[in-house]
Amino acid sequence: MSLEAALLENTATLRELITHLSGVKAANDDTAKKPALTVVGTPTAAKTEKAQAIKTEAVKAEPVKESPSEKAKVLTFDDVRIPFVAMASKKGSPVVVALLAEFGVDAAKGGKLSAIPSEKWPEVLVAIQKASA
Repeated sequence: MSLEAALLENTATLRELITHLSGVKAANDDTAKKPALTVVGTPTAAKTEKAQAIKTEAVKAEPVKESPSEKAKVLTFDDVRIPFVAMASKKGSPVVVALLAEFGVDAAKGGKLSAIPSEKWPEVLVAIQKASA
């Protein structure tokens, strides 16, 4: 339940309680002599349905918006090449050959990073990060 829905439900419940207690005081003149007792129980079915309706309306009213950072970023070759070159200079050619082989490129036969299809670039970036660690 959202905070707003909970506040609305609590406010409505408090108003009903105040109205009810005001009516009880008027009916009983001797309430000033006795301490008031409050009975806390489970919400009635009507209140539960009302809360569910408020929750449903709140969900419908606030569509989830994707921020630009949450959208899938389209990778360019440079997005992959720059970390690849940094990894190659840090770790050496055995790691480069192993990484290219992992994606089906034979470095011994002149295979290069550009031979890996762009659909696999996100996976390549993950492999580069693991190899660089």
